[in-house]
Amino acid sequence: MVFLFFIINIGSIGAQNIESLDDCIRYAKENSLKMKNSQIDNNIAKQDVYTAWKDFLPSINTYSSVGKHFGRSVDPKSNLYTSSSFDKSTFGMLVSIPVFDGFTRLNKLHLSKIKEEISSLNIELEEDKVVCDVIENFYHCCLKNKEAELATAQRKLSERYHEQMIVYVKLGLRSKSDSLEMVSRLQSDLLKEKESSAFYLISLLELKEKLNPKETDSLKIDSISFSYEMPIFSEEELAATNVFQMAQKYLPQFKIMELREKVSGKSLSIVRGSFFPSINAEFHLNTGYYGTINNDGKVISFQNQLKNNMSRFIGINVTFSISDVFTRASQLRKEKLKIRQLKNENELLRLELYNKIEKAIISLQNEVEELHQLKQQIVLTKQVLSENEAKWDEGLISVFELIEKRNLYFEAQVMYYQSMLQCDLKTRIVKYYCTGNF
Repeated sequence: MVFLFFIINIGSIGAQNIESLDDCIRYAKENSLKMKNSQIDNNIAKQDVYTAWKDFLPSINTYSSVGKHFGRSVDPKSNLYTSSSFDKSTFGMLVSIPVFDGFTRLNKLHLSKIKEEISSLNIELEEDKVVCDVIENFYHCCLKNKEAELATAQRKLSERYHEQMIVYVKLGLRSKSDSLEMVSRLQSDLLKEKESSAFYLISLLELKEKLNPKETDSLKIDSISFSYEMPIFSEEELAATNVFQMAQKYLPQFKIMELREKVSGKSLSIVRGSFFPSINAEFHLNTGYYGTINNDGKVISFQNQLKNNMSRFIGINVTFSISDVFTRASQLRKEKLKIRQLKNENELLRLELYNKIEKAIISLQNEVEELHQLKQQIVLTKQVLSENEAKWDEGLISVFELIEKRNLYFEAQVMYYQSMLQCDLKTRIVKYYCTGNF
């Protein structure tokens, strides 16, 4: 178990404490603006589905007009031509029920449903990207923290050597030049400690950026713990073909590729539907008010005129566009070419994903083997350092040789910790390809 100190206290109401990688992932998911935008895209896609359903309902429109006739027109009082002006008002309603349109409405409904499903998968895909970014930055932060801790330990060890050097110089066991060299090494370690601390703070800022804290939140770093268990995979489990088959089953990328091909197929069907005639059942209701007078010389009332002048029409409307047939034929050819292009793009994406899977497996195997070697190297360099410290106490070696062995020991620890983080990262990536989860 390796401990890295990192707690995020939210200063506003509903403060949250983040103490582990899982907490970082949870916080990033809750505050990711990209994921929120993906959710908005999904809501827009749902509205498109509702709109597609509404296209199956009858179209109902009403109209009205009020005006005055000037010049030569038919006089509603006598039904003869006249040059006198008169008032005229018309009112009506048009109901159109689509009967057949080459299955265009049905294909548009299916198309909107497929796009909604793609938008849902895009949410998962964006979530996976957020999680991957957080994991990488978290491990980078762990590494920089470990380097800062080792730099502090290295500086403290140099201080102990320096104190011993002062005693040895007083006893005449070491020269003054050896003491100056030790002071120089100590100053170098102090500078390295400051640089490591600065790099650690920068890595924390990068991690905070991935967590996307709100402006009202104040983040204070206290503690984060990291533990690692050696992965156990069989040769069959790490076969690239098997992992690729599992990835095709679980990863949203493959599902999106399949749905994109369906989208192209529905777009082609919609274009084909435009070659069929459009058939609608229609109902018209029309009436009007004029300056018509009765036998008594009085203008007939508004209510009676609306009733007396009402007309109705029920019929079938068949529409077929002829002038743009070449445009539709060109669009049909373009859709067919787009399908071929999309299949090539999907095949290229599948090849890229397969190569990524294969590289991830090879990297994991190499990292596990390297981790075993580095663990042994730490034991050996620590043993060599202890032997050289004893020789240095006896005056058998110079300070240069001692510092060299000390540096090798600390470098081995950094490399071991870095390899351990890489092992865990590669393990999570392979697990993601196999299950769809990190």
